[in-house]
Amino acid sequence: MGQVTAEFIGLISQPEIEKFLKDLTPSPTDLMLTKGLGLIQYHRWSDAETNLRKVIQDQPQSGTALLGLAKSLLAQNKAKDALDILKKFPSSREYNNAEVLRPLAEALIQTTPEPENPDLEAIYLRALNLIKAGKFPPALDGLLELIRQDKNFRKGQARKIVIAVLEILGEENDLTRQYRAELANILF
Repeated sequence: MGQVTAEFIGLISQPEIEKFLKDLTPSPTDLMLTKGLGLIQYHRWSDAETNLRKVIQDQPQSGTALLGLAKSLLAQNKAKDALDILKKFPSSREYNNAEVLRPLAEALIQTTPEPENPDLEAIYLRALNLIKAGKFPPALDGLLELIRQDKNFRKGQARKIVIAVLEILGEENDLTRQYRAELANILF
């Protein structure tokens, strides 16, 4: 069902009616933003990037567009570009979601092994390579196995990366619900 978005009472002039109707119609930038976010849901990362960059040209401080762009860049293994956006992210309601993505962007850029536990390190690096290739389910499987073996691996880095990948996939994705539940079972 629709919602009341605006209303008026009594007689109004022709210019007031035109302004009223104009205010109800989404702008081309708003439509482009909606399209870009929709493309993310369908994992059409490159198309989403193109649309969201157009939105950012018109609205450079749009937290929604910047977050969507960072997600699409990370999904395409453009971690440096994503990290640049995340480091300068504006204060907005999307700020916390952007902060969730930072550990993943940083990990994809700096994939140097730590010598403490070579077996777990191999799982971790393999998972990062799978993420770079856009193969999120096997990457998540590897990271969850790593967390099962060492919940504090790299000071919680594996857990943070799982959460970041789930953020990229989006709350409405069935994989997100499945892997979030599995992560909760492992941690608690």
